[in-house]
Amino acid sequence: MISVQVESVFFRFFGMMAELRPSGFPEYSPAEQLVFDQIVGIIQAQYQQFGYTHIHTPAVEKNDVLLAKNGEETGKQIFGLYGMAQGAEDLKEYGLHFDLTVPFARYTLDWEHQLTFPFKRYQIQPVWRGERAQKGRFREFFQCDIDTIWKGEKDYFYYDAEIIAVLGKTLTEVLAAVNIQDSVCFHINNKKIIRAFLQEIAGDKAQDLGNLIDKYAKIGQEKFLASLQEDFGFDTEKQQKILKFIQLSSDKIEDLDQLLLFSQNEDFLVGISELRSVLTLIQDFQKSFGLVFHWVFDMQIIRGLDYYTGTIFEAVFENEPQLGSICGGGRYQNLTGY
Repeated sequence: MISVQVESVFFRFFGMMAELRPSGFPEYSPAEQLVFDQIVGIIQAQYQQFGYTHIHTPAVEKNDVLLAKNGEETGKQIFGLYGMAQGAEDLKEYGLHFDLTVPFARYTLDWEHQLTFPFKRYQIQPVWRGERAQKGRFREFFQCDIDTIWKGEKDYFYYDAEIIAVLGKTLTEVLAAVNIQDSVCFHINNKKIIRAFLQEIAGDKAQDLGNLIDKYAKIGQEKFLASLQEDFGFDTEKQQKILKFIQLSSDKIEDLDQLLLFSQNEDFLVGISELRSVLTLIQDFQKSFGLVFHWVFDMQIIRGLDYYTGTIFEAVFENEPQLGSICGGGRYQNLTGY
C-alpha cells in the first residue's frame, strides 16, 4: 500500500515538474540520459586520444569579458545575474557564459604562466543563451569544444586541419555507437575570402549582405534575389555575380581556382591560399588515420561572430542536412593577444 502511494506521488510530482519546466531548458529521461552520457564519453575519449587536455571554467563570467568581442550582438543573448539578497547588487556585473570560447580566452590569460604552448584543450559544459526557444534552438545546451592556442604565426593551418579531422572522427564514432546510418560532411570556408568579397561588392552594407547570405538556404533563391534588388539596390549583373559566388561548392581542391574569377583583392587571394593549404592537410589526415568523413569548400559558410579571422566550418549530416549544423567553428587570431 505504501509503495502504491509513493508511486502515485512520484508520478504526480514529475508530471507537475514537466509543466513547470521553462521552455528551452531540456532534461532527459533516465534512458535518454544513459545515451547522452555514452555520447559524451565517446567525445571525451576521442579528444583525449588526440592529446587534448580537459579544463573546466565557471558558469559565471564578468560581463566585461563576455562582451569583449561582438558586444552589441552578444549582449542580446546573455543571461544576467540579479541578486535577491541584500548586498548582492554587484551580481549585475556577471552573466552566464553563452559559449566556451570566450571563457577559454580568459582562462588562457589567467593561467598563461602555467600553460605549455601550443595548448590543446577540450571542454564539455552547458552554455546559456537568452533567445527564443524553438525547434533545434535551446536556451541551455551542452557544447563539446576543442581548441588549440599557440604563439606566433607558425602551424595554424595544421591545427585548423587537425581540429576538423578530430571532429570528423569523433562524429563518425558517435554515429556508429548509436547505430545511425549516416555520415558527416564539413562545409569549409575562409573568413578572408568572405570579408574581401562582401566589402568589395557591398561596401558599408557588407555585414547586411553577409547576414542575407547566411539565410540563403532557408529563404531560397527567389527571395534572396528579391532582397538583393529591394534592400541593396543591386542590378541584375551584380545579383548574378553574388549568386554564382555563393553557389560555389566542391570537394575538389583544384576547383578553388574558380574563385579567381570573382576578385583579385589581396586579402581575397590570401584567403584562397589559406583554404587550399587547410584542405590539403585535411586530406593528409584522412589518409594517415583512415578517416571517412566528407568535406567541401562552400562559399555560403559565413559564421557571423566577429572574432573569426581565417578558416571557418560547419558540419551537417549528409542524409539529413535539413537538421542544420551539428558543429562549427573557426580560427580566431589575437583573441588573447597571441
